[in-house]
Amino acid sequence: MTLVVAYMRGGSTFTGDVMKQAEGTHYLYEPLHDLSIRIDEGRTVTYMNGSEVKFTNKDIIARIKAEILKHWFLCQPENVDHGSLLVSHFLYHMRELSYHHRCQRQVHGDRVQIIEKCLPFLREKCLAAKIRTIKEISVNMDTIEHLLEILPEVNIIHVVRDPRAIIDSQITSELIDKRKIPQEVDKLCQSMQLNTGVLKKLLDAQTDRLRIITYEDFSLSPLETARDLYNFSGLQFTKRVESFLNRIAMSKGKVHPCRWCSAKGDSKMASVKWRTRITKDVLDIVQKTCGNVMKSYGYKIIKDKATLSDMSVDTKEDIPNVINNIA
Repeated sequence: MTLVVAYMRGGSTFTGDVMKQAEGTHYLYEPLHDLSIRIDEGRTVTYMNGSEVKFTNKDIIARIKAEILKHWFLCQPENVDHGSLLVSHFLYHMRELSYHHRCQRQVHGDRVQIIEKCLPFLREKCLAAKIRTIKEISVNMDTIEHLLEILPEVNIIHVVRDPRAIIDSQITSELIDKRKIPQEVDKLCQSMQLNTGVLKKLLDAQTDRLRIITYEDFSLSPLETARDLYNFSGLQFTKRVESFLNRIAMSKGKVHPCRWCSAKGDSKMASVKWRTRITKDVLDIVQKTCGNVMKSYGYKIIKDKATLSDMSVDTKEDIPNVINNIA
C-alpha cells in the first residue's frame, strides 16, 4: 500500500501516474476531494449508517481523514462518507473504475440506494488488486502521522516542489484568485512549514516507511527516481514502467501543453518553465514568505528575474538526501 501526497500543483499527479504503472494496481485519485471541500465549507458529512457530523477541530479532522484513507486502502468503501462515494473525482486516471460512475447514472433511487447498488463493484475491484495506491493532496502531515499509526502496511511518498513553481502553476491554471496571491502564498508556506515540523518528528521513527522526494529531482532523473520509489514501495520496476516514463517524461526538447495530465514530454524542461513565466512581484512575495521552508529543502533565493531566467543558474542546492537536510 502506497500513498503519494503533495501540494496542489506539486507533482503528485506525475508521481501517482508513474506508481500506478505497476501490474495489478488499484489506483485512486484524490478520494478525499469531496470530503475536504465539505469540511472547509462547514457542511455536514453523512455516513452510510445515517449519522451526520460537522468537523471543526483540526486534530479530529486529521484523524478522520486518516480513517477514511485506511478504509479506502482496506477495501471498505461502505465506511466512507456519502459525498465521496457519489462523485467521480476519485475515479479519474483509472479506466477500470469507470463502471462505478456509469452504475451511479443508471440506478434510480435515493443516495443510499445508489451507493448500495454500486458499492460491491468498488469493493471487489479493490480486493482483487495485488497493489493499492492512492494519490492525495488534501492532507497534511498530521493526517499522515495518524495513518502510519493505524495502518502499519502503508508507505508514504511525500513529493515537495519549489513553492515559487507551485504558486506560478496555480496562477497559470487559474486555481487561485490573482487578487489574493499574498494570502494564498501565506497559506501554502504555513502549510509547508508546519508539515516540515511534523516530518522532522516522523523521520526519527518512520524513516523506512516515509520517502521524501522533490519534484525537481524526479523531473531531472525520472528513471533513477522511479526505480528508487518502486524499490521503496516493494514493487518490481518493469519494462512497462520504463516505457511509460520514456513516453511521458523523456522526449528531449518537447513540452506538451497539457495543464492537468502527467505527459510532460521533456520533464526537466517542463519543470523549469515557471522560471521565465513568474512575475517579479510574485517571486518577491513567495521568497519573502517562504524563505525558511525553501532553505529546508535546498531552494535558493534568487533576487532578480534575469538571473532566474538564466537556466545555467541552479535554483536548488544539490542535496543527495532531502531527509538528511530537514531531519
